[in-house]
Amino acid sequence: MSGTRVGPGSASPDTILGRALAGRPLGVPVVDCHGHVGPSRGIDRDTSVEAMLGLMDAIGITHSAISGLMFATGVRLETMNDWVAEFVRARPDRFLGYCYLNPNYPEALEAEIERCFDELGFAGFKLHVDWNGYPYDGERYRPVYEYAAARRLPILAHTWGDDAVRRLAAMARAYPGATFLAGHSGAGDIEINIEEARRTPNLVLELTYSAGTPWDVERFVREVGAERVVWGSDSILFAQSHQVGKVAVANLPEAVKALILGGNAQRIFGLGD
Repeated sequence: MSGTRVGPGSASPDTILGRALAGRPLGVPVVDCHGHVGPSRGIDRDTSVEAMLGLMDAIGITHSAISGLMFATGVRLETMNDWVAEFVRARPDRFLGYCYLNPNYPEALEAEIERCFDELGFAGFKLHVDWNGYPYDGERYRPVYEYAAARRLPILAHTWGDDAVRRLAAMARAYPGATFLAGHSGAGDIEINIEEARRTPNLVLELTYSAGTPWDVERFVREVGAERVVWGSDSILFAQSHQVGKVAVANLPEAVKALILGGNAQRIFGLGD
């Protein structure tokens, strides 16, 4: 496989790597599939719409898919999505909303699903097993999976652990109409991510992981396929400029990097249709 992992002094200025090293926009459509907004602990920078757009523009990020931060405990279920709606309303051309749902409040799920998509215009779902303590193959998630499958929506799920990956993959096979994004792919046993993705055509590996490496990206492409990998940053928790490095430096053709950075997400979210 031809690639571009070269030293800083020999990177062509017109490649994705060359642009990244120079601190310029990457020159291809970039979609951040894993972003967050809302009140948070330990974030010491401006997190307004304008500030986030400035960071996106510096890299060339065309869209950020965002959900509310789970760190803000004690809020109503609807409040998490209200934070997202503020960004989507301000710049619907740049922000895509994830509908966050907590299965521990089953009586509120269906009404909030309808609100998120019929009223707020969101683009997918965000699920988080560690904060909710409820498994992805639990019965309470059925309305989410059925809705996503019927409308061919993406579902980003936190998978910081091998059991979560396996349970999510089982649901992906049960609901082939939806696209399931395994968040933080490689944070656990990378072999499990690869095994489950190989046997699950609608399971996509999402790269947000602070310790992820270019070698992980290369292996996912080699063993699962470039069309099954998407980029995310976990902004505002992680810096987008840091997280993009693992793709920019990877020993992959420019066209493959472009797919991972934005092309695949454009297809998944129906951008430009």
